Amino acid sequence: MQNKVLIWLFVAAILAGCSTGNNLKENFRLEGSTEGSSSGKIYLQYGFLSFVHKDSSEIRNGKFSFHGNLGEPVIASLKIEGSNNQAIVFIEPGLIKVTFTDGNLSNPVVAGSASHEEYKKLMEIENSARNRDSLLSSYVIQNPHSVVALHSFTELASSILISPDSLRTLFARFDPALQKSRMGRMAAGMISKKENVMEGREASEFKAIDINGNLFTLSQFRGKNPVFIDFWASWCHPCKEGLSHLEKLFERYHEKGLEIIAVSCFETSNETWKEAISQNNIGNWHNAISVFGNGKVVNEDFLLDYPVLPLPRTILIDSQGKVAGSWEGKSRENYEAMDKAAEKLFEQKDSQK
Repeated sequence: MQNKVLIWLFVAAILAGCSTGNNLKENFRLEGSTEGSSSGKIYLQYGFLSFVHKDSSEIRNGKFSFHGNLGEPVIASLKIEGSNNQAIVFIEPGLIKVTFTDGNLSNPVVAGSASHEEYKKLMEIENSARNRDSLLSSYVIQNPHSVVALHSFTELASSILISPDSLRTLFARFDPALQKSRMGRMAAGMISKKENVMEGREASEFKAIDINGNLFTLSQFRGKNPVFIDFWASWCHPCKEGLSHLEKLFERYHEKGLEIIAVSCFETSNETWKEAISQNNIGNWHNAISVFGNGKVVNEDFLLDYPVLPLPRTILIDSQGKVAGSWEGKSRENYEAMDKAAEKLFEQKDSQK
């Protein structure tokens, strides 16, 4: 469930991040009320990478407000200071009213946003659906002019069960104007990221700063080292299980040239990240971070060119820089497949000596 929420926030943030709206007059106003907090601060955030919009408002007598400009509907988060919960709200040009009852941010009452109404109805259907991917695919086909359907498409794009070819067929059903929108262009980019980790494809180059402040690149390993790239987080239990398995592979093949790049995601702080590296005994790998939990991006090449979510995700790149395998999630089958793929690479490497 945590991964699903992160996917929605992550994707929504990327999509919103492409909309700067600097040349627009203020065209939306959000007015809110909360029964649970009569005072304090509430924070609004949307956007990602090149543009992050963050704003705060004082809660006075249970009331608060935000205003700004938008080029198109986006998903935003609202969080009250001191609370661990946050509200997910589709905002769009116009007057939007948001009400939190009993301090419950997880189920806001929203008026004035047609996109949010559609989004809420879809979520209700999705939560009771037996086959989520099939439901969302049908929704996309039936609603080619819907921004919410386009946003739902981004959920499909994160599914391991749907091929890039199938995604491109679905994407082609959208109205051309939606395809060319900022959200549409980002959705198309998500398909490309899935294609980037298909076996046999040349892996996308990246530049990253490691935990010690040193620059490293994928190309520095080309011609010498097979590389596992593992996207993980300290709060993700399956991720930590996966790190243990990769450590065994590292011990077996490091002397033959294997390198591992561990890319952490959504950590609360540098201290939390560094402590997790120590606890999981991966300090001898190449450790980098892509994005913090507050939305701060450190190494955006990973986010732009690789399908980071859902966590955990592991990619094997051979010494020629081509993808030799990609696995989403951690399971016995995935571990066995990783072992076989690594064994095959080093058998080939030995035979070429």
